[in-house]
Amino acid sequence: MLHGGSKEHHIHHLHAHQWLFTADGDKSSYLDSQAIGPGASFTAEITYGGSGNLNLTPGDSIFHCHFYPHFAQGMWSLWRVHDVFEEGTQLDASGRPAAGSRALPDGEIAAGTPIPAVVPLPNKPMAPRPEAQVSIVNGQAQISGTGNPGYPFFVPAKAGHRPPSPPLDTLDDGGLARHIITGGTVNEAHTRTDFHKTLLSVTAQPIPETGAAVEQAAMSYHALREHSTCLPNGTCDGVTAVKFLTNGRPGVRGAPMADPCIDANGVPIPLSRTIKGADIQTDVVLNKKGWHFPQMRFESLWDDVASYVNPSSTLRKPPEPLFMRANSGDCIEYWFSNLVPNEYKLDDFQVRTPTDILGQHIHLVKFDVLASDGSGNGFNYEDGSMSPGEVRERIDAIRAGNGCTPADPRNGTFACPQAQVHPFFGAGPGGEWIGAKTTIQRWYADPVRDNQGNDRTLRTVFTHDHFGPSTHQQTGLYAGLVIEPAGSSWYHNETGTLLGTGHDGGPTSWQAVIEPPTPTPSYREFMIELADFQLAYEAGGFTFPDPARAVNPPGKDDVGIPELVARPTVCPDGVNVPPCPEAISAADVGTASVNYRQEPVALRVRDPLTNGQAAGQQGDLSYAFASIRRADSDLNVQPAFYQPLTQDVKDFDPYTPLLRAYENDRVQIRILVGAHEEGHNFSVHGIKWLFEPGEPNSGYKNSQMMGISEHFELIVPQLVKNPTGAYVDRLWSAGSSTDDLWNGIWGLFRAYTGTRQGLRALRVRLLVPEERSRAQPGRHGGHRRQRPARRAAGLQLADGRRHRTAVRPHRHPLRPHERSRPRRQAAGRRARRAAGPAGPGRRVRQADPAQPPPLDAV
Repeated sequence: MLHGGSKEHHIHHLHAHQWLFTADGDKSSYLDSQAIGPGASFTAEITYGGSGNLNLTPGDSIFHCHFYPHFAQGMWSLWRVHDVFEEGTQLDASGRPAAGSRALPDGEIAAGTPIPAVVPLPNKPMAPRPEAQVSIVNGQAQISGTGNPGYPFFVPAKAGHRPPSPPLDTLDDGGLARHIITGGTVNEAHTRTDFHKTLLSVTAQPIPETGAAVEQAAMSYHALREHSTCLPNGTCDGVTAVKFLTNGRPGVRGAPMADPCIDANGVPIPLSRTIKGADIQTDVVLNKKGWHFPQMRFESLWDDVASYVNPSSTLRKPPEPLFMRANSGDCIEYWFSNLVPNEYKLDDFQVRTPTDILGQHIHLVKFDVLASDGSGNGFNYEDGSMSPGEVRERIDAIRAGNGCTPADPRNGTFACPQAQVHPFFGAGPGGEWIGAKTTIQRWYADPVRDNQGNDRTLRTVFTHDHFGPSTHQQTGLYAGLVIEPAGSSWYHNETGTLLGTGHDGGPTSWQAVIEPPTPTPSYREFMIELADFQLAYEAGGFTFPDPARAVNPPGKDDVGIPELVARPTVCPDGVNVPPCPEAISAADVGTASVNYRQEPVALRVRDPLTNGQAAGQQGDLSYAFASIRRADSDLNVQPAFYQPLTQDVKDFDPYTPLLRAYENDRVQIRILVGAHEEGHNFSVHGIKWLFEPGEPNSGYKNSQMMGISEHFELIVPQLVKNPTGAYVDRLWSAGSSTDDLWNGIWGLFRAYTGTRQGLRALRVRLLVPEERSRAQPGRHGGHRRQRPARRAAGLQLADGRRHRTAVRPHRHPLRPHERSRPRRQAAGRRARRAAGPAGPGRRVRQADPAQPPPLDAV
C-alpha cells in the first residue's frame, strides 16, 4: 500500500483477510485495518496463504478506506476469490463477449461483462474447471448442466436487482421468506432534503431457504476438501497427488460455502458460543447538559433492549457500545435482529434516507465472506437483516402485486405473505417491530500463535453495519468483539458478576476482570470506543429538524471568540435557510463522544450567565480537568438520566467513563475507533506501554494514533505507588488534539491504595520459596521479594517446568512493610550502588527494572 496523496490520512481495510504489522515478526499485531499517511507505505503479507484465508472462502472481499467520506467518494475496490478455473471470456470482433460465452451478468449490457483470465501460479494446483456451464442471454446468466458453475453464478440473482439473502441464513423471517424482487413500481424522491424510496407493487420470486438447486450443487462442491487437478506444468493428479483445496465442510447456517470453524488442516471446530444482538434506535443523552441525539442507533444484547428503549423506566441502563466477549478458539454464532426504522428521518445533519437493511460486518475473525460479511459487496449475497418496516413494506407490495385481499385464501403463503410478531421481542412500541428478522452470522476466533505456540489472541475485533455506515455509524452504530485468552472466565469489574452466562451471551460490560486459567494472573480491562462526527442537539425539544439546537450542523460559520462557530442563517447554496442537511455527513459536523458520553472542556470553563470564560479557577484552563465546582451548576452533579455507569463517581467528576483499579493491578485498556473521519491520539498521563503488546522489542509509547476501525491494546505496567491519599486520578484522553479535548473525549483513571467495596479484587500469581530465592530486586515492580505463600484451604501448589506457583485472592492494599524494604536494607543498597560496579559474583540492579510479564504470557 502506497499513499501518493498530499493531505489526508487514510485507513486501509481489507475484508476477510489479515496480515501482521511486521510481516516477519511472529509476535507482531494482527491486523486488517491500518492507518497510512501521505508519502508512507507498508506491505501486507496476507496470512494463511493469501486468497480465501483459513477457511478458503470464495467471493468478493472489498478493500477500502475506512474513513466514510473517502469511501463514499470512491476509495474502494474488490478482491475476487474464484473457486473454479477462469480462462477469461472469449471476445468478438468488437471486443464484447462472444455470443454464448462465459461472462458476468449485467443489468445494462446484454452481452454481459468480460471475466478477466486468472493466470495460474507456478507449482500451485490449478482450480478445477466449472462443472455446470454458463452463458449470457440478454444480460442474464443461464446455467446448463449439473454441478458447480463457480462463483458468482451459483448466486440465484437477477442482474440489475438486489441479490437474495444467503441460504441457511435466516432464523426468523418476520413473515417474508427468502426471495428476489424482479420488477415493480415505487415512489421515490431526490431532493435537497429527501432521498426516500417506497415500494408500491412488486413482482417477487421465492427461493428455498435451504438453497436453490444450483446453490446446493455449489455447497456439495465446497463440502469436499480435495479436488483432483493439475499443475500448470502439466503434472496431474495420480502417482503424485495434485489437489485443489476447498473448505471441506458441509454448509451450516451462517456459512453455506466456507465454514470458518476449522483448523489449518480442515478439521472442524465445534460451536462453543452463541451471542444474540439487536440493532435499536432511541434517544441518547451524551453529557451533563443534556445534549442528546433522537436518532441514536446502537447495538444491544437481547435482554438489554427493553431497558434501553423504555424512556419511563427508572432502571434505565446507561447506553454504551456493545462489547461482546469470546475466548480464543471459540466458534461463535451471532444472532442478529434488526429493530431499527427503515428510514433515517430528515434532521439538521442528513437528508431523509432509506435504511432498509442492516448488516453485522465483522473484522479479524474468520467467516464465510458470502454469508457472514454483513454486507452486499460485488456479486455476493445481500447479507443482512431487513428492518421491520422494510419487511412490512415488501409484504404490502407483494400483496399489491398479487391482488391479495384481507380475507384472501392465499394469506400466509408467499403469494400473500403476512407480517409476523418476533418470538422474542414481540410487536414493540406501537407495533414498530412487527416483521422483525433475525439472521445468523458464524465466526471463528482463531488462535494467533507465535513460533513457540503461545496464543496472543485476536485481541479486539471491530464490528459495524456495512450497508448504511455513512448515514448512521456516527450516531453510534459500532461495537466490539473482545477476545480473551482460551479458557478464561470473565467478571464484572465492580459487582463481580460472572459475565457471558446468559442465553444471549451476556451479561457484558465495558469494564471487566479477566481470569485466565492458572497460573496466569488475572487482570482488569476497560473497553473504550470513540467517535467524531457524533451528531447531537442541545437539551430541550424532541422534534427535528431543530436548527436552533443543532450542535455544529452543516453550513456552520467560523466566527470569533467566544462562540468560535455559529449556526448558519443561510445554507451554503446561498438561497435556502436551515436545515442544510448533507446526503452523508462530511463537513466535520457534530461533536465527539467516547462510549456515548462526553465532557466538553468548553462547557467546564464556561460561565452560563455571560457565555464567556468563567472567572478564577473555574475558568482557568489549567484546572479544566480538575474535579472542582464549576460556574455551571449542571456540571456539579452526576445526572439521573440513567443508572450510574460506575460506583464512586463524584459529583464534580466528568460524565465520561471512570476507570477504576487498585494501584497494584495489571490493567489492559482496549481502544476502538467507531467513527468517523479524523485521526485521534490516545494517551494516559504517567503511563507508558509497548506499541505492540505481544512484541517486547516494539518500543514504548505514551500516545497512540488511530483511525476508524483500528484496534489497539494498551497493557499498563504496574502503576507508580501513591505514598499518601486514598487514590490517584490520572487523566486519560481518547484524543489529544484541541478539538478532541474541547469536545470532551477524556476522563479519569482512578487507582486506589486501599480496599474498596464495589471493586472486585484480582487473583494474583505468587512465587513460592524456591522461585522467590532467585528473584532479583525490582523484578516485580520494585516490591521486596514476596513472602512465603500461605497454604489456604482448597489452594494447592502447582508444579510447572520452571516455576512453582500458588494462587490466592488478591488482598488490597499491601501493608506498608510489604510496599518497601526496611530503611536499613534500602540504605545498604544505596551504599553498594555508590561503591561502583559489582565485583565477581555480585549482582547489579538495572537502571530500568523489567516490566511485569505481558498479559498473554503463558
